[in-house]
Amino acid sequence: MEVKRKKNQDGPSGDNKPGFTYRWMLRGLNAFFLLVSQNWITLTGSSIVTVSTALIALFMALGVLGIIDTAYLGILTFMLLPVFFVAGLLMIPFGAYWERRKSHGAVEDLPGAARGKYPVLDFNRRRTRDIVRTIAALSLLNTLIISVVAYQGVVYTESPEFCGQVCHTVMEPEFTAYLNSPHSNVECVKCHIGPGAAWFAKSKLSGIRQVFAVALDTYERPIAAPVHSLRPSKETCETCHWPEKFIGDRIRATTKYLEDEENTPTHTVLAMHIGGGRGKNNANSIHGWHLDPEKTTQYLATDKKRQNIEVVRVTDTQGNVTEYKSIGSALGEEAIAQGEWRTMDCMDCHNRPAHTFQTPGRAVDEKMA
Repeated sequence: MEVKRKKNQDGPSGDNKPGFTYRWMLRGLNAFFLLVSQNWITLTGSSIVTVSTALIALFMALGVLGIIDTAYLGILTFMLLPVFFVAGLLMIPFGAYWERRKSHGAVEDLPGAARGKYPVLDFNRRRTRDIVRTIAALSLLNTLIISVVAYQGVVYTESPEFCGQVCHTVMEPEFTAYLNSPHSNVECVKCHIGPGAAWFAKSKLSGIRQVFAVALDTYERPIAAPVHSLRPSKETCETCHWPEKFIGDRIRATTKYLEDEENTPTHTVLAMHIGGGRGKNNANSIHGWHLDPEKTTQYLATDKKRQNIEVVRVTDTQGNVTEYKSIGSALGEEAIAQGEWRTMDCMDCHNRPAHTFQTPGRAVDEKMA
């Protein structure tokens, strides 16, 4: 007598048919949909995830294609929708746990092997394998979505559009000056943050404080300068500029126009003693003094804007200290010792290289020239 075997038998011992087939995906999706629709929590969570994913993909496409060009699209795509996406993902396992607690409330009353606090994963059963495979595949997809959105979110929050246009109430004057500066093609974060994870984390923590300042309307007007938490220019400006290589003098010509009927031009020619590095030819130049690698220049200012400089201290490589004190200064030795000393860098002179606010007369002269 011939006995026919049943194919794909799914009993206690499992599936008798070896191999991998695409059918597990359909079976797994069906089981997964039954899982997420078992109560309102999992159903709501899965609905939020699905809608959030669709909207993120749609808004990213609209931005890439240039159909919608607004700075606020990035906030919606990379900051607001991901919050709903993650919240929906968390609701799914919470809803499954809540359903199990509700349906197994009397589990302690069951005898012997029937009692169980945790679900049993029997990989000999085809249904179990299908569900685990489906959850693993969806988890991989969700991880990919979160990674892409998180990366694009970081890129967006470091863009000039985010810094200057999203917070337009605060930054509009600074952003307008930035667009008309020689650094308008340099991203804000290149100067205000620079490379490295430490300053990236500091900037994000500072950004949270600034968000609250804007929301509570407690920010300063105008934006305070100088920025006391600004990173040293050696770690930002000098990644592009090389002060020690500013060799020799430079000639600069400026043009002004008189307020007569012909707007008669007048020309001024300046010899700029820039210098830089070492050597006797650069000893008396501006960069040769402030940026000499063999000495450190510090100063003590008595106001937040660093305009009233009372004492300048120069220390050479041998440890010799020379102090220059302002004539008529009333600071005593104790105040000098306890004062906030700052090591001079590029930003102490070039203090608004990307946000220059010109006087009306000079701005008109430059446009006419």
